[in-house]
Amino acid sequence: MENIVLSKFSVLTANVGNLSLKCRKKKYNLCEAKIERAIAKRIRHHQPSIVALQEINYNDTPQEKWSDYKDSQARRLLGDKYTIVTDSTFHHTCIAIHVEHGGFSGCSKGDYYPAAARTISFAPDPFDKFCVSSIPAYLGKFEFNIVFAHFSSRSVTWRVNAIRSIFKTNNGVKPLASAPYNLIVGDLNFDPFRTSDASVREWNKHAGMPDAKRPYRHHAKQNKRQKPEATHQFLWRSFTLDHIVSNFAHGQSVVLGLTDGTNRLDGGSGMDHYAVLGQLTIDPMILAGYKPSGHPSLRNDIIQQDLSYI
Repeated sequence: MENIVLSKFSVLTANVGNLSLKCRKKKYNLCEAKIERAIAKRIRHHQPSIVALQEINYNDTPQEKWSDYKDSQARRLLGDKYTIVTDSTFHHTCIAIHVEHGGFSGCSKGDYYPAAARTISFAPDPFDKFCVSSIPAYLGKFEFNIVFAHFSSRSVTWRVNAIRSIFKTNNGVKPLASAPYNLIVGDLNFDPFRTSDASVREWNKHAGMPDAKRPYRHHAKQNKRQKPEATHQFLWRSFTLDHIVSNFAHGQSVVLGLTDGTNRLDGGSGMDHYAVLGQLTIDPMILAGYKPSGHPSLRNDIIQQDLSYI
């Protein structure tokens, strides 16, 4: 089994911050040890192939230094079995791959790389957290690109610019989703299924549900009203703000704590978004004609796992 390439993998995306006043000085990023431990416990239970986290704290205790990766919050949340890369601006977003499933091109497995991703941020932000990044990755011998993002919650123009930076060449700058196969994951802070603004219209040119015949598909489980399950609730309204999207995979996600049979990633309270966990399969037609480039860091095959929901 060690030498057999299998196509199943899992993706977890979670905005781990909250709006508690006690976290105000941390810009509402994750700041409570109890919640951090609860999230870490459930990540270890699921062991996703790929994890995207938003609103983590970087250098969140006086003891932490740039070179001391073992004490970073990302490492505490993910443990030692992940290779971790953060954005190159304020390090409040990260992407990680389980060492038994794959890694990032040019990165040593199991290490921590602050500021290794190609990152774009469009305007000064008082919270210092919104950005969109990309990095080449691999699962087994399958090479692809990951775009991981935390879009602005306040500026439609910011989101429009971010979406264009993902899909379009601008002034000779190649798009973040520039590889043949791309995974887009994170808290995009807009709901293309329940709202309409310029950012939604721009996004919908490129992505939709599998029957929409667009290049990218949402891997989202639909509710009884045929809309993806909500990942954020504000007052009486619900929104799908956290997304797993690709142009090479099939499969659906569940919203941990809302989908029947699942529990919240934070153990019951703490995060103001629900985490999303997807079980995906690389399109067999893509795999049938796929030829890897032979990157020297491609050492492990994908491990097939049927993961239970906690």
